[in-house]
Amino acid sequence: MDGTEVTADEYLFWLLQSVASAKQSGYLADDDAWEEELNGVPTAEYLKEDARNTSVLYTTVSNHAAAAGLTVTEEEQAEADAELETLTQRGDSYYGMTLQEYLDQQCISEAAFRKLNQVPYLARSLQTQMEEAGELTAQDADLDAMVEEAGYYKAKHILLAFPENEDGSAATDEQKAAVKAEADQLLAQIRTAADPLAEFDKVMNERSEDGRDENNQLYAPDGYLAYAGQMVPQFESAAKALGGGGDRGAGGDRLRLPHHSAPGLYRRGAPAAPGQHGGHLPRLRHEQAERAVGGGGEGRGQARL
Repeated sequence: MDGTEVTADEYLFWLLQSVASAKQSGYLADDDAWEEELNGVPTAEYLKEDARNTSVLYTTVSNHAAAAGLTVTEEEQAEADAELETLTQRGDSYYGMTLQEYLDQQCISEAAFRKLNQVPYLARSLQTQMEEAGELTAQDADLDAMVEEAGYYKAKHILLAFPENEDGSAATDEQKAAVKAEADQLLAQIRTAADPLAEFDKVMNERSEDGRDENNQLYAPDGYLAYAGQMVPQFESAAKALGGGGDRGAGGDRLRLPHHSAPGLYRRGAPAAPGQHGGHLPRLRHEQAERAVGGGGEGRGQARL
C-alpha cells in the first residue's frame, strides 16, 4: 500500500476477525453458507475483501502519520502496554492461555499486534493535526458533493401499517384493502382541506405509525432523512421530484408522494458488517463506519402517503 508492505499475519488477523464477526451476526451456519451472497458477492470473497480493506485502512493511517511526523507518545504507549497486560491476565485467568498462544490462534505475531494497537493513537493525532490546520472543515461544495453522491433527501410521510395477526399470519387481502381504503380517504381529506399542508401535518401527527416516543410523539415530525435505494422506487422518485423545500411548495406538492399497500415497502436495517464487533482488537476497527451487508428481510406490510 503506497509502497508499504502489508504483512501476511496482519491480513490473516483481520480475516479471522471478519469470519468471527460474520458468525456472531448469524452467517456461516454451515459450509454452504460460504457460497451465499453478502452484498451481491459470495460470502468468502466478501470476507476476504473486508479484511483487505481493513489492512489498507491501518496501513494508510500509519503512512500518513509517518509523513506528518507523528509518533505514539510515551503516555499512549504506556496505555497500550497496560491494555495488552490486561489481555494477557484475562487469557490466563479465564482460558489458561498465554498471550503467545492467543496470538498464535489469531495468526499474528506480537510485534504486528502491538503495531496495530498503535494505529488508533496515530489516527487520533493525525485527526487533531488536520483539524487544527482546517483540513477537515467541510465546505459547502464538499457537503453538496456528499449529498449528491449518497442520494440523500428528506421528506415527510404518513405511514399506515398492515395489522399484525395474533397467529403470526400475513395480512389478508381484506386487511390490506382496508388499510388502502384508509390511505385513500386520508389523502382525499388532505387534498380537499382549506390548508392542505397544515392538514397533512395534522394527519401525520395523529395517524402515522412510523415510530413514536414514550409521549406518543413522532420521532421525526419534521421529516426523515433517507438515502438512495432505502425506500421503494416510487416513493424515492416522487420525493426527489419535489426538489429543495418541496414539502412546503405551492400547490401541495408534498401531497404527490405516492401511497402503497404492498408488503416490504422498504428494506429494514441491515445487520452489522463483518468486523464490527467487540473484544480485544485494535480499537480503530470499532470506529469504522458501519457498512451494510445486505437486506434484513421483509418487514410487515405498510401503506405510505
